[in-house]
Amino acid sequence: MGAVLALCIGSITGAGTSASFAESTPTPSPNTGSGTIGVVIPESIAPTPAGGGGSTGGGSTGGGSSGGGSTGGGGTPGGGTGGTPTCAAPKADGSPTPPPEATASVPKLVLDHERIAAKESMLVRGTGFTAGEKVQLVLYPGAKVLNTFAADAVGNLTARFSIGQDVPTGLHTVEATGWTSCHIQNAEFTVVSAAVAVGGIPFLWWVIVVVGVLLIGLISTMIYFRRSIAGWFGRSDLQPTGAAP
Repeated sequence: MGAVLALCIGSITGAGTSASFAESTPTPSPNTGSGTIGVVIPESIAPTPAGGGGSTGGGSTGGGSSGGGSTGGGGTPGGGTGGTPTCAAPKADGSPTPPPEATASVPKLVLDHERIAAKESMLVRGTGFTAGEKVQLVLYPGAKVLNTFAADAVGNLTARFSIGQDVPTGLHTVEATGWTSCHIQNAEFTVVSAAVAVGGIPFLWWVIVVVGVLLIGLISTMIYFRRSIAGWFGRSDLQPTGAAP
């Protein structure tokens, strides 16, 4: 009897302990921040690639800006950078072919005249040429080659040319071009008078002829009337002392 009673009491006590343990075990909350939540992706589901090789494969990285775009074909400026300059269409003797018009926006030559008359000479000074190279002078308008001069040992140019009798009045440009360096300098000047011809003879010669004729006429007149002129200067109203009346 006592054994049966003890068995019943033990059964009731074990059931109560199990219930108490079940009630004391906390239920995990999905909003708890201290725990670690793992996400399991089934192996049968594969992530879909974004863009399908557009930006990474052959897009901007493959053949775009890094591949053959700006770096591949456009990195180095067009041929000749840092090389030897070449004058446009040089002649057979190596002299540069002058352009039809004077070159704009180039360094300026130094001239000793801003205004000059025909048949006078002009002194030209320039810098920046290759040492000892030939330098061609050209007159504009008309692209008339004046002459070729040589730069000195430091690349400076000193040259002199004459204004031709056929050069018209007005604004002109003299341009210097190096045969080897193709260095160009120019400067403007004004021709204020040109040779003027009258009947095929220059005006100056007409002046000389007229003045000569006047001088010859004056001398001839003095010779013809020399006695009269001598009488005018040698005549005196005073008579010598002791002379008979």
